[in-house]
Amino acid sequence: LSFHVYNYQLLSAIYGVQIDGVIGYPVLARYIVQLDYENLVMGIYSAGEFAYPQKGSLFTWKGAGIPQHEIGFISEKPIKKPLYFDTGAGLAVLLNEDFALSSGILNKKRKLFTTRAEGIGGKKLMQLTVVKKIKLGPFVFRDVPTYIFSDEIGVTGYPLLGGLLGNDILRRFLVTLNFPANEIHLLPNRNYYEPFDYGYAGFSMLLMDDQIMVEEVIENSPAALAGLKKGDELMSINGDFSGNIQRYRTLIQQTNTDIKMIVSREGNLVEISFQPVSIY
Repeated sequence: LSFHVYNYQLLSAIYGVQIDGVIGYPVLARYIVQLDYENLVMGIYSAGEFAYPQKGSLFTWKGAGIPQHEIGFISEKPIKKPLYFDTGAGLAVLLNEDFALSSGILNKKRKLFTTRAEGIGGKKLMQLTVVKKIKLGPFVFRDVPTYIFSDEIGVTGYPLLGGLLGNDILRRFLVTLNFPANEIHLLPNRNYYEPFDYGYAGFSMLLMDDQIMVEEVIENSPAALAGLKKGDELMSINGDFSGNIQRYRTLIQQTNTDIKMIVSREGNLVEISFQPVSIY
């Protein structure tokens, strides 16, 4: 669809901002779209000759549709596979489960953590792990948090593709998507060397009616073992009473940090303490 205006209540609750619709591929495919993550600016330019930044790297993809490019993986053994470039995915890498298991890129000794990812498609249980190294042209990222997705409806494009590259990688660049020319230009920005988040707390939260609610608690996770329950209203984390859901998400993704939460449960204030474990 060119545009889809809808009550995206789930997305609005996840990100803490009102989302009223989606701009679709049929619109973006007409233009050159530049994503400046540092300044939170999206530039839209007419098709034609375009002066890319002098530095950075230029990539191409074949055929129409969502941009994609071959990604190199190094873990148990090296392998290459095309992935979608998905600027809407709030993660680093998501892999189709069949590809991840058959390719041998997962370290069999590394524990898989159960988590739930949420987006336009709703909520889905996934496994979370770390891939030793991924390579995108000249750009190399090590110890990358990676979601493993059991894809029954084929959204990851397997077996032609292996999954998608998400915003936690792409936000590290000035991204220029030249849809008419099937070209992608990536220029590292000041976020390029930011470390990835490896903390695993094991619960999700939503902003609903100006209240941050615990939406789900994964069994045997640090949060569950500490006594956090679905339906708890989150009042503060480590003395932060801001009610900023994005700030709270950042706090619970930090490892080697004691998390002290105050929640409201059935009219009573309850203190919950735990330490996120590292998926690394």
